[in-house]
Amino acid sequence: MIDVLQAIILGIVQGIAAWIPVSSKTQVILVGKFFFNLDFETALSFALLVHIGDLLASLYLFRKEILGFIHIQPRISDLRDMKNADPERSLFWFVAISVIFSGLVGLPLYLLTKEGFSDLPGTLFLAVVGGTLVLLGIIMWISSCKVSGPDNPGLKNRITLLDTIITGSAQGLAVMPGISRSGITESTLLLRGYTPSEAIRLSFIMSIPMVILAIGTFFLLEGIGSLTIPVALAGIAASFIASFAMMNFMLALAQKAKFYYFNIAIGLLAMTPLLLQMIIS
Repeated sequence: MIDVLQAIILGIVQGIAAWIPVSSKTQVILVGKFFFNLDFETALSFALLVHIGDLLASLYLFRKEILGFIHIQPRISDLRDMKNADPERSLFWFVAISVIFSGLVGLPLYLLTKEGFSDLPGTLFLAVVGGTLVLLGIIMWISSCKVSGPDNPGLKNRITLLDTIITGSAQGLAVMPGISRSGITESTLLLRGYTPSEAIRLSFIMSIPMVILAIGTFFLLEGIGSLTIPVALAGIAASFIASFAMMNFMLALAQKAKFYYFNIAIGLLAMTPLLLQMIIS
């Protein structure tokens, strides 16, 4: 059983880890196991439950963009030249199409991996992506490339259909244990040439429907187990506060940091789980 204090601590862990390139559910499971002696099923159920806090923080932070979707009348013709479409329409299609491809990739992977739990494939995969980002950042740094903002023609600020499909598919991989959703989507967008601030913003916004689907699917299939309402509310509230603070911090960092420094930092964070796993073993 989880008590209220444990729920608050785990909610804070979830809220912070959800927006950096480490698997948040893995961190909650590990903290729950080693500090509170929680069994895997209880820790996993709670980790997914407190995603509601992440969801509420995202909905509040990006409320203007989300409310803007209500007035949009989708036109298939927008997809022919998505990067030159109205920004609101482009963002709408980015979210809608990325969800479809995330589901096409993620659902089969979930059904294949839900019977077992292993961090190794996910951490290895994300470590490779992280290493690529670090290498890219070092090359830029050595060559003194001044690519720190949207004025540089080598960086993107407009969404394309191909980037939407690729990023959505990458997001689907996050159902595998050890793969961070924010890590894989931010990394993909950075490697596709988006500015740090735009990569962070798009990664956060595209998480909203995926979190809703993930929570709904899991609890529909697995139920909520022994979690009580006070414990659930405490965890969700803690996750909301921590998520909101972390999201604002990441957005501020993306706007201030030089592009290649940001690449290196994100890459190193993505490689952290594998490094820790090697040290512990």
